[in-house]
Amino acid sequence: MVGVGHSALYRWVKNREELVDLLSEVVVERILLRANAGDLEWRAWLTRLAWAMHVRP
Repeated sequence: MVGVGHSALYRWVKNREELVDLLSEVVVERILLRANAGDLEWRAWLTRLAWAMHVRP
């Protein structure tokens, strides 16, 4: 635990939707930087990207 309340987070983002958007951007950037799309056919690469982003309950 970082010792901060969840309300402190909303000083930086407007709402939950904006938070999810920002998190998604970071995840995609990190995955895309590691992925070498030239190694795979585009559908296989996109499938790998989607599975890497898949949220497990």
